[in-house]
Amino acid sequence: MAPNQSGADSVKVDDHYGYNWLVESVDAANQTVRLKNMGTGRYMDLQNQLNANVTLSDTARDIQLSSAYDVNSGAMNIKVGTDKYLNTGAAGRIVAYNGDIKAGLNNGAFTMAESALSTDGTFVAVTKGKGQIITMPFDIDGFYGNGKAYSFLGLHATGTDTVLAFQEISGTIPAGTPVYYVADANENEVNVGVTLTGGQPTFAFEGKTNNGMIGTVDGTKITSSLL
Repeated sequence: MAPNQSGADSVKVDDHYGYNWLVESVDAANQTVRLKNMGTGRYMDLQNQLNANVTLSDTARDIQLSSAYDVNSGAMNIKVGTDKYLNTGAAGRIVAYNGDIKAGLNNGAFTMAESALSTDGTFVAVTKGKGQIITMPFDIDGFYGNGKAYSFLGLHATGTDTVLAFQEISGTIPAGTPVYYVADANENEVNVGVTLTGGQPTFAFEGKTNNGMIGTVDGTKITSSLL
């Protein structure tokens, strides 16, 4: 699925799994679809707030395809709530907005185009020159960037100080495992290798504990017993 905007494809979509939505099912009679994000494994949800990042659901949701369409491109609106439609905001960010194509909302005109996820993996956004915790919802076979990936070893006492201890990591990293990645000074995204089954990642949402650091698809925490 791609926005009907000139210049919208500034990146190679297939290399960024999160830009791809699987049309998992279609109900032609009711004009609804179920859209599954290939970067998270979660489904497009119904939206409550305007002009905010769209929310996702762990369970499938039926999303309405509006009857409003653009006669030149065949693009249509995707209705995600009461008078709320998908819209592309700044930097290609997808938000919920009010108004439809009939009201001149062409930033909310979407078409469906077939794509195939890159077998070389997906790119993940990182902050230049900073350390950050990354938890992926599928198995990966490593980080392929200019930065360094580390596994959490635990807390280490050094005199009067207690510090977090890490060790450089390589090889397969199971889904839900928290990884501390220190990006290179000029690195704003890193490639992670992914094994595809039937053209898709195998998603898992149960966070794994790595010496007290618990990975989740919504973030990462350290158990209170270690603090």
